[in-house]
Amino acid sequence: MQRKQLDEEKDVVDHREVAKSSWESGDMQIQAKELMKVYKNGVAAVNKNSFCVAKGEVFGLLGPNGAGKSSMFNMMTMDLQRSSGDVRILNKDLDELNVIEDGNRMGMCPQFNPIWDNMTVDQCINYIAKVKGLPSQAEIQF
Repeated sequence: MQRKQLDEEKDVVDHREVAKSSWESGDMQIQAKELMKVYKNGVAAVNKNSFCVAKGEVFGLLGPNGAGKSSMFNMMTMDLQRSSGDVRILNKDLDELNVIEDGNRMGMCPQFNPIWDNMTVDQCINYIAKVKGLPSQAEIQF
């Protein structure tokens, strides 16, 4: 099944060209080149996307449901095998990243928090308290 190619805005086309031309320079913190995900049923969720993110930039993907945003991020976090294309994060090929060495230098804010299902109620409360700068339950005197 082929996916209809939508008309692209000029800034999208320009950014893709910047991404492709910057591939060899190593100036970008995140790079995707010709990234593709085709599912077993033939649906191309991600169709040759190329983009880059410079140091200090905040990057997000916008689009309607089914546009491939989650598939794109799932490939970049290695939660989903890509069909083709290349990804570099921190100037390393995605397959060569060492989570222990490189993981503290990057972050991602997913659509839904993936940790809630793995935490107890107490852990959730303490987590939110720390984020808000409040003392944890153990530090509160009743």
